[in-house]
Amino acid sequence: MGKQVINGLGFEYAIAHALNRILHCGIAQNTAAKKCATAYRAMDKNIRIKADVSAEKIAAFLLQCDKRLNHAVTISIQGSAEGRTGDVRDVLIDCVDSEIGISAKHRHYDVKHPRLSSKIDFGKQWGDQPVSDTYWRRVKPIFEDLQERRLRGEKWRNIPNKQGTIYLPLLIAFQDELERLCADYGRQFIPRFFHYLIGRNDFYKAICDTHESVVESINLNGTLAWGDKWKIPDRIQSVNRATNSETILIVTFEGGWQISFRLHSASSKVEPSLKFAVSFIGVSSKVSRITLSHDD
Repeated sequence: MGKQVINGLGFEYAIAHALNRILHCGIAQNTAAKKCATAYRAMDKNIRIKADVSAEKIAAFLLQCDKRLNHAVTISIQGSAEGRTGDVRDVLIDCVDSEIGISAKHRHYDVKHPRLSSKIDFGKQWGDQPVSDTYWRRVKPIFEDLQERRLRGEKWRNIPNKQGTIYLPLLIAFQDELERLCADYGRQFIPRFFHYLIGRNDFYKAICDTHESVVESINLNGTLAWGDKWKIPDRIQSVNRATNSETILIVTFEGGWQISFRLHSASSKVEPSLKFAVSFIGVSSKVSRITLSHDD
């Protein structure tokens, strides 16, 4: 595992462990929990100490604002498979009559990392509406070229003008297809698309940064004790490339929501697929967010 993965999984364990120190309800010993515990032990000592401080601040805040935690029965950690099916929660607290979820992020604010490839129908997967034949005709030659490069063992850094010949054509094809899906299916597609990016369940997002922690209420369905219920947008105002960028697309929804899609390779070796790093750059005024200093 790379350092980023180790720190991410280790922070999940730190959150679960901090909650358990307060709640004394036990952590379910499933495969995901054992993997996270191993990553936690593998963290650099100083990073682990900061993760523990962050986790303690977050656990104390959540206990103060969501009294359901006083009735916790057990704590569990979810594996990555759930995230691929729309459940982005990492840590689950099973209470007597409810369930509280936490998405743990270590020094990054991305909400999702979906892929594009010659086989992934992002329209169907993200919003239950298939992409067009035109989209496939535009992207398949690019991914076929990447597959040939992968078989030759090429590295991304050795591809000349990869921004202009690979990233930009894919980004424009994705942009055109996303605009078509929004125009053709509108309120059928857009809320499902938004839910795919954020998740289908309510949860608290817990972010560990260098000197502070951030907690956000992702209150899609109104089940959380802290934070206003979100109004899920059903209209998109614009889909535009970021200024002077060949890899970033900005999607602006109604209600103040703005989401960045940054296309990137996930490996030094060429693969026949690319990833999006999806992150909020604008949120509704209804979103509850608090910053917790590590020095307090």
